Amino acid sequence: MTLLISVLAVVLVGRADAVLPTDTITTFAKSSEAHGVYTSVAKFGPDFMIMSRLAGPMWVMRNGATETAAGSVGYSAGGAAASSIVVDWARGYVYYVPTGKHSVVRVAIDKTDPGAPKLKTTAVTTGSATTSGFAGDGEAGADVRFNSPRGLALGSDGTVYVADMKNNRVRFISPTGVVETFAGSGSAGSSGDGGQATSARLELPTVVAVAPDNNVLINSNAGATFFSQRFRKVAPNGVITSITPACGTSCRRLRGMTFDATGAAYLSLPHRIFKYSGGNFSSLTSLVNYSGDVGAYGGDGGEIASARLDSPGALAVDQVGSLYILSNGRVRKVRNYPPRAALSCSPMQGNAPLAITCAPTAGTFDPNGSIISYGWNFGTRLGTTTVKRVQQTHTYDTAGAKVVKLTVTDDAGVRATAEVTITVR
Repeated sequence: MTLLISVLAVVLVGRADAVLPTDTITTFAKSSEAHGVYTSVAKFGPDFMIMSRLAGPMWVMRNGATETAAGSVGYSAGGAAASSIVVDWARGYVYYVPTGKHSVVRVAIDKTDPGAPKLKTTAVTTGSATTSGFAGDGEAGADVRFNSPRGLALGSDGTVYVADMKNNRVRFISPTGVVETFAGSGSAGSSGDGGQATSARLELPTVVAVAPDNNVLINSNAGATFFSQRFRKVAPNGVITSITPACGTSCRRLRGMTFDATGAAYLSLPHRIFKYSGGNFSSLTSLVNYSGDVGAYGGDGGEIASARLDSPGALAVDQVGSLYILSNGRVRKVRNYPPRAALSCSPMQGNAPLAITCAPTAGTFDPNGSIISYGWNFGTRLGTTTVKRVQQTHTYDTAGAKVVKLTVTDDAGVRATAEVTITVR
């Protein structure tokens, strides 16, 4: 998927007259009088999204379903909305920050019915709903104190990172529930680059995200006005540095950040969504142009560049690379169309040793983006090339039915596979 400010022409061999879909935006979930506006969104397993509402239970929907068809998960912790949600599907937990509280809540996922996953009714709370402070490093549960926690992020090992805003720190909760400080000394500021993150100064962090390479990104706000345009990056070795993205003053007031399977970063800012390909913060694409209108909403069915958003917040990417945007109390969706794979080999049969040549055909393409890699598997070895439509040769020395597989990956990290069988006598 390539989410750009104009329609991209995709050149397809033998498909010059093909009409291809563009990056259109739609409303995935809308607010209601009964449960109010949506406050956060996250990917919930391979086929679902989970969303928090201002009142009432959290809501689960299939990626491609309508709001009324999916039903809720039947769980609301006292009706508290969540300012941030992360899902550890592999370990079976949802973590969320109740809005206005000083805690992080963990709820187990019930996967008994794969077609209708939901949350269990018992919760484990880290911190206090009503008492703020800084305490509890090396401890768990009620002995921990946060001070206005905001954003959450999930590491590949099940570690949950917490933007502990008014403590000027990022803390983490280990898979066993123990809390430690990850970044920030507690003193407000922006110093410490090149040293250990725990000795650096942060100021009112609200957003934290984990990149595919396990670098942790943190917004570092310069004062209570939330007008910094600089991020901090903590490497796996604990060293902190600063990043100034190529977006100038537009990067002020960051509200959300997420990554797709290719490592591309998506940022939500006032009225805009930015994308940085490959996590390269100097390679900028503006997905949604600035509208500047408070309460702006519009553009459903059209290209994302023409959409109208008001203060977009939480972002999420599903398993097929579609982007979900919290905005105006609704969840908007920018659909990615998965790639398609097709191949041909010549000859298809013959006596050993048999040398064959294989290549993608015109049926290999990405409907609204580009294919970035072609992987070939000849059954005896695996070779990968990033050169588009390059021919691949292989020699079979033994008789039998040999399966050749082509796996293509698009620029959202989504894959498609095709195969043919070669008969070797």
